[in-house]
Amino acid sequence: MAIIGMGPRIGVSLAHKFGREGYRIGLVSRNQKSLDKYVKELANLGIESVGFAADVHDRPGLQSAIEKIVEHFGPIDVLEYSPMLDDYSLVDVMRLDVENAQYQLDMQLHGAITAVRTVVNDMIKKGDGALLFTLGVTANLPGPSHSNGAIGVAALRHYAIMLNMTLKFKGIYVGTISIGKDHIGDEIADIYWEKMHKRESCETIYGDPRIHGAYEVLTAMGIGQIFPPRLTGVLPKPQNEKERHTFLVALNHAADCARLLGAEGPAEIRRLEELAKAIGGDINAEFWGGDLDQCFPPMVTF
Repeated sequence: MAIIGMGPRIGVSLAHKFGREGYRIGLVSRNQKSLDKYVKELANLGIESVGFAADVHDRPGLQSAIEKIVEHFGPIDVLEYSPMLDDYSLVDVMRLDVENAQYQLDMQLHGAITAVRTVVNDMIKKGDGALLFTLGVTANLPGPSHSNGAIGVAALRHYAIMLNMTLKFKGIYVGTISIGKDHIGDEIADIYWEKMHKRESCETIYGDPRIHGAYEVLTAMGIGQIFPPRLTGVLPKPQNEKERHTFLVALNHAADCARLLGAEGPAEIRRLEELAKAIGGDINAEFWGGDLDQCFPPMVTF
């Protein structure tokens, strides 16, 4: 297995899960020192691994790192692609330009294409293999607050779906997980393991992207900041039922983030609760009475 974008959460969980199942693990990330640490930790668990540093923006370097894994272990059976988004490079849609869009396309899409092309011919020859892609929530629903990242990950989602439609007839499974809530790495690894063996649908949505989508409405209105999520302006009176439900879901999301991140504290949560009650919300109900289907249509997956 090759993990492209090895990190301390999903990457470690994948290495543990697949390593316990008998896979030897090839690791790729930008920092060789971190990779050496992971290799040592995995060795202590009886998992054989090797790590080669590469930046996914450097396509020849990425190809070389994967080829070194192949030289070390032989052809790749499973490729997982999940480079970490760097928040500093993300821009809202009104600041989107060709250069900052290109940066994310290079990381999300072009790096993935490079990785796939490096391993897929061996999979086709064998008639077996799996290509796995970990996506952000905006792969399934627009995110104007970080538009270039959303464009990049949406492009990667479509690439994965097209690969799946083609490669399943050659014995190769392609699967994605779109993460739409705070995630537990071991759960993601277990989902991938099950997906790879059942080989049913390509896409899995972990959480519901529409929750984040509702909050994006507040950021687009200029009354919410993206991180940490919090209200920064006056909540207007809802113009219709759809907007009321959207506001309730968004306020509930901001309160959940305040609890999770601890950035605002109980006073902010109480303020959000009062705003929800003022527009007919029920703070004892799911999403404070907001209906996701009223905000956005149900999600379609392939």
